[in-house]
Amino acid sequence: MKKLLALSTLVLITAGCATNPDTLSRQEKNEAYQAYFSDNEISAVKRVNNFKMNNWQSLTDRYIAIKSPFKKRYVIEFKGRCQELDYAQTLITHQTTTYQLSKNFDAFSVPEYPNFKCYIKDIYPVSDEQHKAILAIGKPLDK
Repeated sequence: MKKLLALSTLVLITAGCATNPDTLSRQEKNEAYQAYFSDNEISAVKRVNNFKMNNWQSLTDRYIAIKSPFKKRYVIEFKGRCQELDYAQTLITHQTTTYQLSKNFDAFSVPEYPNFKCYIKDIYPVSDEQHKAILAIGKPLDK
């Protein structure tokens, strides 16, 4: 009976791991992103001129990855937790200046909470390779 219970527990733990592709908590991911920027000497910029967003991807409730035209990529860090970011299909951009994205002044929100603005703490320009490495943070390694 004990062996059956232990086996059942192992199966449940394994099934839980199989349905969750992330290996790090949100806090651990946030720390890993900061470490990646520091280790790779990626400095934040104050603003992005001629900003336009093609698509985006939620990394955690504090970070998003953005692709803009002409293959420019950015990672945006918010000043605090951004509600429902993981489940949003679209983002609302709140820009103080047309075609410019600025830290501290500009924000994003999700349609479900348009008045809950997620203000930009930092904007990190990244290369395609860095973008891929950042997306891989917290994911299991392929075998």
